[in-house]
Amino acid sequence: MRSWLIGFALLVAAPVAANLMLATLIGIPTALLAYTAYALILFLGGVTAACWTGSWFAADKRPDSPAPRTAVQARRAGLGMLVLAVVGVVPLVGWVLLLIAVPLGLGAFASISWRALRARPA
Repeated sequence: MRSWLIGFALLVAAPVAANLMLATLIGIPTALLAYTAYALILFLGGVTAACWTGSWFAADKRPDSPAPRTAVQARRAGLGMLVLAVVGVVPLVGWVLLLIAVPLGLGAFASISWRALRARPA
């Protein structure tokens, strides 16, 4: 729930902050950079949600799998992207599920990134 709230806050607050930056001449390039970063973060949040969805659907947790770990993760991410793409096409229900999944992935990505930045030695 915490990841979803963080993701939803980022989903709403980032464009509002970028729009406020457009009010000044100096803020225009910063706002363009913020919009670019927002698009990248939305993409990475969707990928994070897809990875989680794929891991949830492919509940094969065997540590003795013959495939390398990165190949298994890539397969699960692909499965999650496929599931989210198919679910997203369903009228009304798909949009609601994507409104749950994308902020969840965005919040998880932001939390992981924040922890990694804080743990890095100065």
